[in-house]
Amino acid sequence: MGVFSTIGTCIGFGIGTSIGVVIGYYVFIYFQPTHVKDPIIRPLAEQDAKTLQQMLPEIPLWIKNPDFDRWIEQASEPNKEAVIKALLGAKEAMLGIRYHMRLMGEAAGVPIEPESQTKLLDATLNLEGVLLAGVPRAGGFDAVFAVTLGDSSSNVTKTWSSLNVLALLVKEDPYGVSLKSVDPRTNEVTSAVSSIHIE
Repeated sequence: MGVFSTIGTCIGFGIGTSIGVVIGYYVFIYFQPTHVKDPIIRPLAEQDAKTLQQMLPEIPLWIKNPDFDRWIEQASEPNKEAVIKALLGAKEAMLGIRYHMRLMGEAAGVPIEPESQTKLLDATLNLEGVLLAGVPRAGGFDAVFAVTLGDSSSNVTKTWSSLNVLALLVKEDPYGVSLKSVDPRTNEVTSAVSSIHIE
């Protein structure tokens, strides 16, 4: 009798479970909403400033900065990780500054960061080793800057030269800023600047 009882229990359990799954599926289908609205997806450029400011903190760092994970992996010590996070924080802050400068320029009717420079700066930021890129001072069409790490300035020079943009390379030095002479045009610029006498 024990064998038949066990077999009957297993069959009953199998049939009961199958019937429960089928009934659950049809109940789910029956109560599923039929009028689902697709979300309206608009490009970020069409969003207003307030909406963007609310969205930015919700975006994870690895999406805002694709290099985030790779940079953190290279940090072998906790203090290096802190430095890398600070550098990436500076990059994020610079993106915010550029965004607000563009808004300010649009509001004032002045091209602080014109579209051509925005494209150049975005392309520059996508180069390996570029930490910051932006428009100095009041903007316009005459100058941009990039801060690079290590020997990656050659990538910036090549990219900018292909777009007829002259890179005046400077590097950190314990004694101050020094001009690197990579492009022969920089010699013309520096000699012209040094020949100016201000009284």
